[in-house]
Amino acid sequence: MSCDASHVAVEFVHPITAGRPALAATNLVADLAMISDVGNDLGFEHVFVRQIIAQGAKQVQWQAQWHPYRSLCRAD
Repeated sequence: MSCDASHVAVEFVHPITAGRPALAATNLVADLAMISDVGNDLGFEHVFVRQIIAQGAKQVQWQAQWHPYRSLCRAD
């Protein structure tokens, strides 16, 4: 399954048909550390949700006051 997901992501990012625009794509099953860490910490039902939330987050949200790791990201 991971190989199929990787192949589809590559087809979107690097289309072989001349003239087709590249589209953003991410293989959500490629990062085994992410899958096991999130699965163990939060439950495996959150593995893909957390990745999608992270991909959709804006830089502004990263620096928001409520972010739990803000002290690690910048000097307060």
